[in-house]
Amino acid sequence: MTTATRKRLTKQERRIRILEAAIDVFAEKGFAGARTHEIAARAGISNALIFQHFESKQALYGAALKQLFSAHPLELEFESTRNAGSDEDMLRGFALHVIRHTRGDPRIARLGLLAALEEGQHETILPRAASPTRALQELLTGFFEERIEAGAFKPTDARVVAALFVETVFMHALERITPVTGSDLTCSAEEAVEVLVSIFLDGLRTRT
Repeated sequence: MTTATRKRLTKQERRIRILEAAIDVFAEKGFAGARTHEIAARAGISNALIFQHFESKQALYGAALKQLFSAHPLELEFESTRNAGSDEDMLRGFALHVIRHTRGDPRIARLGLLAALEEGQHETILPRAASPTRALQELLTGFFEERIEAGAFKPTDARVVAALFVETVFMHALERITPVTGSDLTCSAEEAVEVLVSIFLDGLRTRT
């Protein structure tokens, strides 16, 4: 990249370039393994310039995660279904959104997995509440709490149920990209989600 090309970039454009490079490197190596000079080289800038935009590697990591997951928003889709759909629609839509977007951008699965693995090893990397999988859990927790309060679901810990559902969906999405368990599951995402939703709801619903 020439000096003239760099000068044509606005501050916001340069920030986005840095974030995209950071997403790629963090998805390949995780927080601990990534080096800012690698990110700078990928972005075509100097290492010093990174710290004109981000005060630390940790701040860059948090911004990179936010940038990646904001490109695949679930909140509006989730709330629309929540207001008009059935329980099946809610969980089916949630699961398929995660699987499809993860398949469309494999960095989601890799970064989500690495962020989860590193969370316990590097507690100061990212606030626990800012974890991408935790944000998904919060969305589902509210839904499960409402249905439990309405008497539609058995009294149980909504946070545990939400966490288990997110973990199951995320693991299935990851397995479709990078086999972890060696599973030979060949059904479509839609078929897998139908089975998962059926099992979860059958276990949660009260009997009338």
